[in-house]
Amino acid sequence: MVRSARPYYGMRRDLLLLLVIAAAALGIRTYPAWNNVFTAAGINFLETDAWYHVRLIENQVRNYPWRVTLDPFAAPGGQFVPIAPLFDTITSTAVVVLHGRDADTGEVERVAAFVPPVLGTLAVIVVWALARQLFDRRAGLLAASLLAILPGHFLDRTMLGFVDHHALEALMAMATLLAFSRGVTTPSPSMSLLAGVGLGLYLLGWGSGAFLIAVIGVWLLLLAALSRSSESLCNAAQLTGVAALVALLLVGAFQDSRMHRYESQVLGLVGLAGLSVAIRLVAGRRISVPSKGVVLGASGVLAVMATVIVSLVTPELATQLAIDLGRLAPDPRRMGVLEARPLFLYSGEWRWAQPWSFFRTGFFIGCAALLPFSLRVWKQRRPADVLLLVFAVVTLVATIGQNRFGYYLVPACAVLGGWLAMQLLDWGGVPHAENPTPRAHTRLPLAREVAIVAVAGAMFAPNMSLTLLLAERSASFPSYWRDTMDWLRRQTPEPFAPSAGAGDDYYFARYPRDMAPRPDYSIMSWWDQGYWLTQRARRVPVANPTQQRAPNAARFYSATTESEAVELLREERTRFVISDWELPFRRLQDGTIMGRFQNILDWAGADHTGYYEIVYRRNQDGWAPQWVFHERYYRSMAYRLSVLGGAASVPVNASAVVTLVDRIDANGRRFREVLTQVTYGSYALAQQAAAASTVAQTFIVGLDPWLPAFPLDAVTSFVEVHGARTADQKPSEAPWVRVFEVRSDAAGGLRPF
Repeated sequence: MVRSARPYYGMRRDLLLLLVIAAAALGIRTYPAWNNVFTAAGINFLETDAWYHVRLIENQVRNYPWRVTLDPFAAPGGQFVPIAPLFDTITSTAVVVLHGRDADTGEVERVAAFVPPVLGTLAVIVVWALARQLFDRRAGLLAASLLAILPGHFLDRTMLGFVDHHALEALMAMATLLAFSRGVTTPSPSMSLLAGVGLGLYLLGWGSGAFLIAVIGVWLLLLAALSRSSESLCNAAQLTGVAALVALLLVGAFQDSRMHRYESQVLGLVGLAGLSVAIRLVAGRRISVPSKGVVLGASGVLAVMATVIVSLVTPELATQLAIDLGRLAPDPRRMGVLEARPLFLYSGEWRWAQPWSFFRTGFFIGCAALLPFSLRVWKQRRPADVLLLVFAVVTLVATIGQNRFGYYLVPACAVLGGWLAMQLLDWGGVPHAENPTPRAHTRLPLAREVAIVAVAGAMFAPNMSLTLLLAERSASFPSYWRDTMDWLRRQTPEPFAPSAGAGDDYYFARYPRDMAPRPDYSIMSWWDQGYWLTQRARRVPVANPTQQRAPNAARFYSATTESEAVELLREERTRFVISDWELPFRRLQDGTIMGRFQNILDWAGADHTGYYEIVYRRNQDGWAPQWVFHERYYRSMAYRLSVLGGAASVPVNASAVVTLVDRIDANGRRFREVLTQVTYGSYALAQQAAAASTVAQTFIVGLDPWLPAFPLDAVTSFVEVHGARTADQKPSEAPWVRVFEVRSDAAGGLRPF
């Protein structure tokens, strides 16, 4: 019997189309950032964490395959590397293959810059395979096309120069879903093993990977309630149990047990395996459909028992799990981390249009598809469909809680979008290779044209603007910060003494796993710049973007006396202090206030009312907010170092006297009204006016966060040794970044060397 050649040629055509889609996806992820990543001054990455990944990759290349686990350059006294190993290991392996273990920094950085777009392109291919597996060939190509072009977090994190593990997370999450979907459709031992390998690699790519374990657990429980067949439920439970055990073996073999959330990974896999066994045993008794409550009941009892045992045996782990769930709720400290902000509060205030700003039609395609796809799930009860639905709903909720999860949501929306587009085209009777003469599922006139317009015009066109797709991507490392880091590397001593076995090449050394040498000195900076200090300057920051020591830095920058600030530096063995223009507040031309000062206060645990307040004035349109700045704000180290450079100040036309009165609005909220406000030419005149006032709430304040409103003495414990400016800056303007050296005689000999 001769088989038809049509499936062969159809697959070959699909693969050619997929190749075109993949090439487009790769181009969209490389072209927009090319000029800003590959610059005359060197490689410039698109985000902060990339610099530390490159640090780890470069060290691993020199010591391949050994990897840093306790990094003496990350923080004073060292810091355990909180990053799962797979992304850095993949990248370092590519460097070793292409350039060998002696690759220079430039070669390492160039290879690292290309890894995210390659992973993103592979994710497009996996999404094609997933949608094709779940639905049909058209859905696969449509889903891949959507993922290739959809803007948002997935596109951003798979862009050239975005050297972070998020692209790998998204790829392995979708690969795991593909393996599970194939495994429940055509059960086989090999697919169970592949599902376990996919899940294990996902966990090795992200320390918080218990997220996907939870998704699979919810899917299995929901399947126990929805499945019409004990056989399909048994197959799903068996697949999940084997996959969990395989993943557990991989995690046990390759994940460092000191990794943050290692326990939650192990517990999650053990719990998933236990849940699978319970469902398999109960469902294997071939109970009738009405009795499936027994399955859910047994699963619920198991879950309660596991919760009680964890709470009693490892209360720390139970606390950590509760904290992880709580991360989806708004937190003032996390509002300083853009990717951790809730989706609709990303701008600092509630905005319904934020999903459109981030994702264009992708977010709405996914949401629009959820209801009809849920009806499909309810009618057909296919395990693979249930898995996709659970993944989409969980990632949607997670993205609303923290917008960073958008890089999971976009692939889910692409798969759902491929299915929705397929349904619309079928509804309109649009012909395709498998059915050249279909009949429309409606009698409406022009149904075919309407379906095509809905898919092409509503789902694809808004995302295909060249202005949107090829918009230039800005790098994360401004020139003035690069100059500062290069100056520190050239002009400051090595942080580790040669007598301790460290030299100029200690940055590439193979460090002890259990104890890191303490540096001779550290550098005080805000945590945002910590990875630049480690990788570019090769110096030891007090705080870094793990935020583990962010309160230490916050207490220094919010300190209002020099003696308090010096004592904090003594505890950190700090020799140099960096202060930049973004730490204090500043007023923009449109009158808005910008700056990181509130974030400093949040991490320091300080009440902002001691430093500044927002009060209200009556005008013809109602109430108008006004910022007033108290003396503690101007005495903070963030202000005195960044704005004044440590110099003394005498206020001129900046000291205002205000009288305030407490009010309560119609909603019961308390606020303060400005009754009178007068600005004086000198601080002495303001003092006289304030002393003469008979109103209790009379204060001297500043109205401009950049102009000193109170007399300040010079800071004597710090000497400015470097200022970074740009070519267009006026000499009278404060440098963008200042570096201060702590005087050796400050506070009775601050420096221990």
